Amino acid sequence: MVLPFAYGMIVELYLSYKTCSFSKTNLVEISEWLLKLYGKFEINDSDFTQLLEFMTHDKKNEDGIINFTLISEIGKFEINQTSSKDLIIEALQFYKQL
Repeated sequence: MVLPFAYGMIVELYLSYKTCSFSKTNLVEISEWLLKLYGKFEINDSDFTQLLEFMTHDKKNEDGIINFTLISEIGKFEINQTSSKDLIIEALQFYKQL
């Protein structure tokens, strides 16, 4: 059973890697584990605009800014982290290529 939250977790792991120094090794290992456990939810580049729109409705957001809870290392989280639209799209591309 594919659960959409699993791909969101992978996207956030990628953002953690790019912005919070989360290790690439952990990014790859955890992403592979999540895909093995939950399967892959197929997305296309044409879905990115709608996915970004959905992200704007998350309860963590303030004043139209997309906030993420990211991790700098396993067990250590960083709240209210923001990312540019381009970096979020890069993270979606990362997920798509797995």
